[in-house]
Amino acid sequence: MMKLYYDEKGIEIWHGDCREFFYKLRLVDVIVTDPPYGINGASNSLISGKSKGDYDTETFEDTQDYLLNCIIPTLTGLLSVIPRAVLTPGQVNIWKYPEPAHVGCFYYPASTSISRWGMRLWQPIFYYGKDPYQGKLREDSKICYDSDRETDHPCPKPLKSWKWLVGRASLEGETILDPFMGSGTTLRAAKDLGRRAIGIEIEERYCEIAAKRLSQEVLDFSAG
Repeated sequence: MMKLYYDEKGIEIWHGDCREFFYKLRLVDVIVTDPPYGINGASNSLISGKSKGDYDTETFEDTQDYLLNCIIPTLTGLLSVIPRAVLTPGQVNIWKYPEPAHVGCFYYPASTSISRWGMRLWQPIFYYGKDPYQGKLREDSKICYDSDRETDHPCPKPLKSWKWLVGRASLEGETILDPFMGSGTTLRAAKDLGRRAIGIEIEERYCEIAAKRLSQEVLDFSAG
């Protein structure tokens, strides 16, 4: 059962299963999300020892079966309603997703994670649908130096990089959906950019983390 957990200044957090949210999709312009990777507890960070596979949860297990039977069908259904989407699928199961219109990447020159063949210096970005800035030349990839380990989440997205991605995927005044919200970085980025956003998270404690992040006001140093 979907429960409205937070609603303030155009930002909503819903606690529940995103598959129950299709009735409200007409309000959404674009999907921006970092879904589970289907890597079943794998940890490969050289700093924290944690990665996307380290969810501490009883709601789901981040296995390939969960990815194939839940995550990808859900995203496929969402794409049939909201054709524009940007997501970071991870590397291990990259070929299992619907074919994107374009592929970009986050490039990490000072990477802190490893793969079976050495240092992992990039993460793919999948772009679906039409570029909202079509006709205006913009970069499709981003060099990243920032990190974000301040939240109690196994794999929080770096806010500075994620603000770039949210800004790249959306136009001013549009509404963004993150169906796998996690610690709320997409919503925090949307708030900072003045976008409306809806986040859905199946784990209530991550809803609480996201709500606390959103309660922190942004200081406008350009004023005065």
